[in-house]
Amino acid sequence: GLVVLLQTSPESPTIYVLLSRIFRTQDPSQLQEVARSLGVTDEEYQALLVYTAAIYANMGNYKSFGDTKFVPSLPKEKLKKVVWASQAFLQNPEEMEALWESCEKLMYSLEPLQKHLGLSGEGVSTYFSANCSMEDAKLAQKFLDSQNISAYNTRLFKTETGGKTSYEVRLASVLLDEPQLDEMSVKPKQFQFEGCTFTVTRGDYSPILQRVVENLQKAQVR
Repeated sequence: GLVVLLQTSPESPTIYVLLSRIFRTQDPSQLQEVARSLGVTDEEYQALLVYTAAIYANMGNYKSFGDTKFVPSLPKEKLKKVVWASQAFLQNPEEMEALWESCEKLMYSLEPLQKHLGLSGEGVSTYFSANCSMEDAKLAQKFLDSQNISAYNTRLFKTETGGKTSYEVRLASVLLDEPQLDEMSVKPKQFQFEGCTFTVTRGDYSPILQRVVENLQKAQVR
């Protein structure tokens, strides 16, 4: 789940953790009473619940279908009051304040480039580095096809040095660079393709995926 959030937008994981901390610590009806005492209307509190449900449903703050951003329908100042008055904040104020400070600006931002998911100059993307264009994406796809590597579970990072363009294709996996008996173990890690250098690395999101594997193994034993 956390990887999906990371793949949606930079702020999605922090928003998710912030809201999860709040509603795992305190019953929504109890928090609503607190919100009322702060001057938050029932409609505004309902807007917070709707936003939270949308974050969970879309695994991020962009719609799964349409790739458009959604923001809370209550003022930022009132949401901050609710966060500060929550049991989660009272129990761990430093962590909750850090989470809020990390995501509050992007949570509410509707700057043109942040309204949609997209490549450089068109929107937000965590699958490609910020300097990647559609032309880069098409070239990378041609390279992956030439090597029979699926684009699923990959990210692309572009660098330009001395007039030369290089790309790093990161494969999501628990394993890092140790040789393994699979399709990638017999392939070189660096390739020259249409005048550019492509480097294939593995181990993207390794710490998170390691925890997934460990818990799946525990579930299998049970």
